[in-house]
Amino acid sequence: MPGWRTKLTFAAVALVVALLIAGCGSTEHHTWQGEFTERLEGASAAVEERRAELQSAPDEDELFRMGMELARTLEFKDELIAGLSPPGGCELVQQKGKADVHFLGVLGSGLGKNMTPYLERRFPAILEEGVEKLEKFEREAAECATS
Repeated sequence: MPGWRTKLTFAAVALVVALLIAGCGSTEHHTWQGEFTERLEGASAAVEERRAELQSAPDEDELFRMGMELARTLEFKDELIAGLSPPGGCELVQQKGKADVHFLGVLGSGLGKNMTPYLERRFPAILEEGVEKLEKFEREAAECATS
């Protein structure tokens, strides 16, 4: 009886090890480009996720709270981007991407307390433009990392 359990346990361990090796053996997301892209995608997703909620916030206090949550998420992504070491020729792409993530975070942290009528009207477009810029930096990262 103990023989089949040992074999089953060994097979399960071997399967887990194989899956870990397959996941960690892939360099796709362990490169600068992969890491940078993941962080930009995370920032874009955070903005997209909060955009509709922010536009329909019932009051200034709720808008401020949601804006601060978005700002914290983007600040974290900003710090992660800062910790990357870009390859030669990609430094400017990383700086621009980081700056835009930072800008969107600052924008989020000011919601509620600094909302002017102009900003309120332009807010959806500003967020959309921010996401488009981050997507542009993802494409630029792919180009500079392969050249």
